[in-house]
Amino acid sequence: MTYAAIQALVTFVFFVLVYGQYRRRRRIHQFFWTVSLAFAWVGTGAYLVAATADSAAWFRLYYIFGALLVAPFMGLGSAFFGMSERVARASLWPVVAVSAVGAVGVTAAPLDQARLAALAGESGVGVLRLPWWALVAFILVNTYGTVAVVWVALASAVNLLRRRASGPFAAASGLIAIGILLLAFAGTMARLGAGGFWLTMALGWAVAFGGFLLTFRGADRASPRTDTAVRPG
Repeated sequence: MTYAAIQALVTFVFFVLVYGQYRRRRRIHQFFWTVSLAFAWVGTGAYLVAATADSAAWFRLYYIFGALLVAPFMGLGSAFFGMSERVARASLWPVVAVSAVGAVGVTAAPLDQARLAALAGESGVGVLRLPWWALVAFILVNTYGTVAVVWVALASAVNLLRRRASGPFAAASGLIAIGILLLAFAGTMARLGAGGFWLTMALGWAVAFGGFLLTFRGADRASPRTDTAVRPG
């Protein structure tokens, strides 16, 4: 569970920094990113408790906060950051509603206590027997979140490179896209029965966090016009 503990540390520091930006600037995309990172931290912590104490309640919390809610709320932040406000607002309540459906499914799903007891650093796939409609909700919101974050990050990087604007911002956008893709890859491989879930997750968060930190370097070098155009948090 070492990599899960590393992820808990990375997501906590990530959360603190983004929350600090939100407190200073009060932008709606920062709010959703802050909420998503808080979910990631709480979800990872819940997993560590569940794996240590064989706790069904904590495992359900891990599944709701860590596996279900992180991606869609991160995606909402990216939508409000890099898409039109009309598109972002149109996606808000459907994403919240489908996420709520998934959360109900996690709460009601039968749990295999024997698999929970044997968790030992694995992803936890198979511990809950989710109904089909909850699985559909998981797929929808996680796909939305991944596509929104990666699309906005890559579009921002391409736009900056075309304009020959701040290099660090373009690199940061690329790193964030790679990090989020690694998180999605970890979930896909876990459902297929492959190992290395927490290693890949921790690596994904570390790469995305590195991209975020690079925005500070870019902000130091950017002109006022560039800073406004790319909105680095």
